[in-house]
Amino acid sequence: MITILGSLIGFAGSALPKMFDMFQDWQDRKHELQIMDRQVEQAKLLHGQKIEALNIEADISESKALYKHDQSMQSTGFIGALRSSVRPVITYLFFTLFAVIKGVALFSMIYTADTQWELAVITLWDTETQGIFSAIIAFWFGSRALQRSRSTS
Repeated sequence: MITILGSLIGFAGSALPKMFDMFQDWQDRKHELQIMDRQVEQAKLLHGQKIEALNIEADISESKALYKHDQSMQSTGFIGALRSSVRPVITYLFFTLFAVIKGVALFSMIYTADTQWELAVITLWDTETQGIFSAIIAFWFGSRALQRSRSTS
């Protein structure tokens, strides 16, 4: 019996270091996987930051190009004034046309259809008209708000 017990203790004694080595290997691999997971997360964050930086650089270069274009339009003389007034004049003409059409519609609703003034105005100020109006205001004044928010942040 002592012989068998001694043999088992001897076998366990020789196998125990191998078991510790296997446990240590398992822990090392687990640790390496955790490190790799963190490296992947770090790479994702870095990639997102690079994309954000590229978007910011694109916005900056777009703003510079717009400012350069505006400065090139400020040449002196009649041609320079004519070139720089094209967009505002077209905007004024379309707004005048829009106002005349809405005014004629309002006039015809009030006087020919016997509609009340308040109802005619509410009917003419529909969601499409509100959308057009907000798009025009955002186009002309939205860039100023963006410039202010960029300069404060």
